[in-house]
Amino acid sequence: MALAAHSRRHLGAAAPAPHGRRRGTRDPGALRIRAQPAALRHHDAARSLGADLRVPPLRRNEPRRLAGGRGRSAGGRRRPGLVEGPVSDPIVRVSCVRHTYPDRTEVHLCGLDFEVDRGQRVVVLGPNGCGKTTLLFHILGLLEPEEGEVSVFGVNPARHFNRIRERVGVLFQNVDEQIIAPTVWDDVSFSPRSYGYSDAEVEARVTEALECVGIAHLRHKVCHHLSGGEKRKVALAGALVLNPELLVLDEPFEGLDPASRTDLRALLNRLHSERRVTLVMATHDVNVVAAMADRVYVLLRGGEIVARGTPQDVFQDPGLLRRSNIEPPVLAELFQRLTELGAHLGRPLTVEDAARVLVEWGGRARPGAAAADAAAREPDGARRLPPEPATPRREP
Repeated sequence: MALAAHSRRHLGAAAPAPHGRRRGTRDPGALRIRAQPAALRHHDAARSLGADLRVPPLRRNEPRRLAGGRGRSAGGRRRPGLVEGPVSDPIVRVSCVRHTYPDRTEVHLCGLDFEVDRGQRVVVLGPNGCGKTTLLFHILGLLEPEEGEVSVFGVNPARHFNRIRERVGVLFQNVDEQIIAPTVWDDVSFSPRSYGYSDAEVEARVTEALECVGIAHLRHKVCHHLSGGEKRKVALAGALVLNPELLVLDEPFEGLDPASRTDLRALLNRLHSERRVTLVMATHDVNVVAAMADRVYVLLRGGEIVARGTPQDVFQDPGLLRRSNIEPPVLAELFQRLTELGAHLGRPLTVEDAARVLVEWGGRARPGAAAADAAAREPDGARRLPPEPATPRREP
């Protein structure tokens, strides 16, 4: 009985729906367990209770390929049932979706259609309660809309998630709900073991994922003892271990210190540039948007999608920011203030662009600055130090 209760509580095996949950909704933890063989679920549950099980978990005999060949099996065949549109088609499309929660809160994601093209970085902005998480949960198939349409890689994710499950990774806002194994290696290896990869393939994939996020040294650590930033990296490694094409992130910078935020931002941009992973992210941190987004969607409270454009388009519209209760980024606010004071320097949104603008403006503001700077340099380009002031001599 204890085994069954543990399995339901921690692994979602045959877990009854919580009181009040609407039909068609799924617990977020189901993303990692709903396609898992029952024998493996009970094997892991028993092992976590201290049982010494010598029988290996259920595995499939189908060979797998470690990397590449997205959407195809090891032999180059397309995965059965997988629907793929032309590369130019959006891989995610959400059109006028309505969902009502058990407390009768209604979210109507309408207005503009939400579309994500392959290889894009898309950020969703909006106040609390506007439906950002609801939108992401529909993309992940955790919620099924009462009205409207949702398409991910050409299929309805709520009804046919098994067709696309290896192509989608997710990082939830509360990573403690996503980490389900005692150690880092156990947690990151959960998905490939569930899908029946060989021991060698599991080891290779886990090692690659841990090295990718920079936590290879934590592989044998207990997850409960890690910091918030380290836990988030563990959850991200678990999302990346199957080499997904689409990565969905809900408030990924929540609760991180400045150094961890910088590391995570660089990591996500590297995944996009090197692996061409498509990113869909909901965040309140407007200061990272310009460096992390090709397209921005703005939601109002209640779910209306009112704007779509580049970060420059969105943050240069003060009326839109006020209406959607979004604070402008610090740099946007600074250069807006400079414009009001008569210094028309444009609207840079990243530190690099702001530094370049200020250097160029400084050179224009001092016409003789360039000549003076050249005269102050040695022939080899090194800057000549000013002469030291003469020390007055004292009379004996």
